[in-house]
Amino acid sequence: MDFGDPEPSHLPNLTTLRKAKHEQNQLEVAHKNPILSLHSLKYRSSEDLLTPSKDVVMSLEGDTVTLSCKYSGSETYFFWYKQKPNSHPEFLIAYYSGKTERMKFIHDDQKKEFHLEISSAAVSDSAVYYCALLSGGHFY
Repeated sequence: MDFGDPEPSHLPNLTTLRKAKHEQNQLEVAHKNPILSLHSLKYRSSEDLLTPSKDVVMSLEGDTVTLSCKYSGSETYFFWYKQKPNSHPEFLIAYYSGKTERMKFIHDDQKKEFHLEISSAAVSDSAVYYCALLSGGHFY
């Protein structure tokens, strides 16, 4: 899976990684119909597990949408990426970056979950979303 070149530039280049530790979330936005479906892949290594909190999440345009990942281990860096059809994934937000105009990163250390909250969901938000983490100096 080709994640392209993440932002900011000090993050590892995902195209050089051999392991993929990510969750795939597909966001589909429509005007009147349910708009959010969350399709997830889970990853397990000998010490870590990354998995979706829910398999499917539904919402409507204009609503606040939350995508979630659960993890095990003691990771300290978390990231979200967005991939439009026929494009490379693009970096959205990281644990240390907090929030943007409509996107907010939320981390619950006790529950070992991290979330991407998108306010005022729009048709233009339709894409596949990936959560990723940095574990033991390796990006997954």
